[in-house]
Amino acid sequence: QTIKMQLKTLMLAAGAIASIALSAVVKTPVSTDITVVEKSDWIMWLPKALPAAGYLILKNSSDQPLDVTRVISLDYQKITIYKVIVGEGSSRMIK
Repeated sequence: QTIKMQLKTLMLAAGAIASIALSAVVKTPVSTDITVVEKSDWIMWLPKALPAAGYLILKNSSDQPLDVTRVISLDYQKITIYKVIVGEGSSRMIK
């Protein structure tokens, strides 16, 4: 799954995150222009310490749109990426 990073910041909701590594594709396999915004990541827990969801905001430091093509966690098997769109007093998540 690919999310186009047209804006300078993008909020992602990933089903259970920890120890995240990002891989973005432009003309080279990995870009260092996409970084996690400091103190933007957090995990919401279910009862009995089961992870429900993790959230983070990515920043695109380049002058061009980038594609986020993969998010990897060393701690969890499955991660689903959602783009969160906030506007007019509400927010929605797009897979």
